[in-house]
Amino acid sequence: MLLFGGVLGGMFFDVGYFTLMIWVGLSMIVFGSIATPLASKYYQFMLARGPCIGYGMSLSLVASVRLPSTCSTNVEVSRSASQLQGALSLVSSYS
Repeated sequence: MLLFGGVLGGMFFDVGYFTLMIWVGLSMIVFGSIATPLASKYYQFMLARGPCIGYGMSLSLVASVRLPSTCSTNVEVSRSASQLQGALSLVSSYS
């Protein structure tokens, strides 16, 4: 989900919807986190964890990793910031 959402998120980022991507991604993560304990069936749990949190994390990850590299004037700082953000979001998604 994270990689497939990244492909779609990249197209939306190129068009200029990065602010909307962050808000939609974060709201999908929050909705999926709230819907997970309320699930009574297995498919409800899988829908809450899979598409909601997976696509939400991919939308917010694409925007947060690519935005510093496009808006910064210093190339070295922007490269290190985007790589650091990618590593931190990967570690935080596993914990």
